[in-house]
Amino acid sequence: MYLLVNQTNQRAQGFYTSLGAHNAQTSVWSAPDGSTVPTFIYRWASIATLIGA
Repeated sequence: MYLLVNQTNQRAQGFYTSLGAHNAQTSVWSAPDGSTVPTFIYRWASIATLIGA
């Protein structure tokens, strides 16, 4: 499982890291308004890690 996190949102990055995710890649999101948003792709090795199984 993965999600995009804005590069400037350090609070969210810390939260997802505390849930077992890791920053796997730098990316850019093309927003609906035509702007681009620098992001990181946070991934979990397994969904079981996220749910604590």
